[in-house]
Amino acid sequence: MEEFIREQIKEKPLNKKKIAIRLVVSALCGLVFALVACIVLALAYPLITKGNKVAADSEKETQTVPSVVVDTEPAKKVNKKNTQKTEIKEFTIDDYQKIMNQLYSIGTKANNSIVTVNKVVGNNGWFLDANESVGSGTGVVIAENDKTYLILTEHKAIENAKSISVSFINDVSAEAKVKKYDANTGITILSVNKKDVSASVRNTIKVADLAQPCNVLKGMTTIALGSPLGTNYSILTGTITSTINEVSKWDGNYGIFTTDIVSPDNGAGVLINVDGKVVGIVIPDFNVAGSSQTLTAVSVADIQPVLNRLINNKDIPYLGLQIVTVTSIIANTHNLPNGVYIKAVNEGSPALLAGIQVGDVITEINGTTITNESNYREVILGLNPEDTCEVKYMRESKSGYTEKTCQVEVGVLQ
Repeated sequence: MEEFIREQIKEKPLNKKKIAIRLVVSALCGLVFALVACIVLALAYPLITKGNKVAADSEKETQTVPSVVVDTEPAKKVNKKNTQKTEIKEFTIDDYQKIMNQLYSIGTKANNSIVTVNKVVGNNGWFLDANESVGSGTGVVIAENDKTYLILTEHKAIENAKSISVSFINDVSAEAKVKKYDANTGITILSVNKKDVSASVRNTIKVADLAQPCNVLKGMTTIALGSPLGTNYSILTGTITSTINEVSKWDGNYGIFTTDIVSPDNGAGVLINVDGKVVGIVIPDFNVAGSSQTLTAVSVADIQPVLNRLINNKDIPYLGLQIVTVTSIIANTHNLPNGVYIKAVNEGSPALLAGIQVGDVITEINGTTITNESNYREVILGLNPEDTCEVKYMRESKSGYTEKTCQVEVGVLQ
């Protein structure tokens, strides 16, 4: 019974023919698929490479260009035939001459403010006969009122004069008198009575326009008027070469402009800017050491407070000190107190008589703190001769600087 139930399963024999058919069909399908893939790839390759190029260009542009400007205007085709290059015009001699003509035109107009100052000096000859010599200088009309013209000149132009006259640009002359004189700067103000000048001449006279504020920079074009070469009514052009120099006078330092304009030591007049405004007064006494061959001028901004007092018939207050600002660097380096350091005291001056010495540092005048040369000069010009002012200063001793106080009677430099 057991032998009847037990079966023996035999493997089915392989059908080699069917297997061969299946392999052939699979190979054909693979071949067809490969062929189709090649065709599709061939058709898609140009699009794929174009897209990659655009992406690469976009990435490159993003890396090299910091910002993107979106042009909202529609794209326009550029016609290369109609594209013109920008023409660069060459600067010619004619162009230069036009500029020079403009500068000389400005100078010619401003010359209506310039005058010739004539003086007659009496001398004794060999046989004690009275002889007269004539000299001339330069002046500039800086103010006027209902009755007079006020003219700025240097003291040397009228020194020892027996009589003074002023010639305007049209050679019409009128008598002049000294209104005020400052022995410290050498500036003199003359007055001319308008009654001595005809109406037609008055129409040609122009009061000089002083630059306010006086913004002068190195390299700026400037025009010199007056007698920068010793001959009046000259017009010279040049540039400002320096604005950092200073000249020390008693009780004040004044900024100096140097130029590249060749000039003798006795050159005088004014410097104007291209707007025709006076920026500097040419005074030989203000020449900077080493600049004797070129024209220099004192800043009109620095000298104007002096001019204002003289024009208003006021004397210039005088203590008789030459000073320099004690900057923070100087104070730290040399252990000095803040204020103005006294580097010279004039002989017989009010300051010397009050006991002030070289090396003292002024810190206060009449209750006003003195921190630099500028506000020192402002305080002094606010005083009047014969005023008594209280000056506080620091004096060095073995134990350091100690504060001292003195009373100074303001004077006038003769």
